[in-house]
Amino acid sequence: MGLLKSIDEQITLKERVYDALRTEIIMGNLQPGQQLNIVDLAKQLHTSRAPVREALSMLNQDGLIDLESYKRPRVAVGSPKDYQVINDLRMVIEPYAVRMSVQNIPQEKIDDVREQLENLLRNPSDFNTFIETDMIVHEMLFAYADSKVLAVILGNLCSFSIRFRYLVEQALPEKNEKTIAKQVIISTKEHLKLLDSLETRDPEKASATVLWHLKNSLKRNKLNH
Repeated sequence: MGLLKSIDEQITLKERVYDALRTEIIMGNLQPGQQLNIVDLAKQLHTSRAPVREALSMLNQDGLIDLESYKRPRVAVGSPKDYQVINDLRMVIEPYAVRMSVQNIPQEKIDDVREQLENLLRNPSDFNTFIETDMIVHEMLFAYADSKVLAVILGNLCSFSIRFRYLVEQALPEKNEKTIAKQVIISTKEHLKLLDSLETRDPEKASATVLWHLKNSLKRNKLNH
């Protein structure tokens, strides 16, 4: 049992490091093309090098890290073409996913997310919280579809999409608190309408609302870019 406990602790540590680095990449704190030093990361995360290497390998499989032999790991750069492909795939797969999940999403989950969105509307200049709620809303759409394959595919697509959007938003030359708050309010109100559609438990209505939101989001981000 001691050996099994040790293995379990190692896996948990690896996943914690993976989650931490994934969040830093998505939020733009680790920039595209930035070289990563495993020793430095291990010190910052207060861990050994092994779970950092394992986490970087997982992030490489996700497409968020580039690992090349005899070179330091780099944060993946991506391209406008990648962003277009990601959004095209989301507009096909996410409406499909919500048709599978809409009748399984607990009302308590919807209520909890609604409360977070309403709190955000009271403080729309908090862009980091906006990114967090965006991830929560869209993960909820496939988390209850009872399909691990779908969860993996859409989880990665949403991570890429949010990362691209965050980088575009942060690079806006006219970026200020007012323009950021305006974007947050528009998107958050759409998220609330999406929750309204989930509460109908109507697969077609929910699917149509998700597609409407994704198209609006893509249009806004193209204008920003």
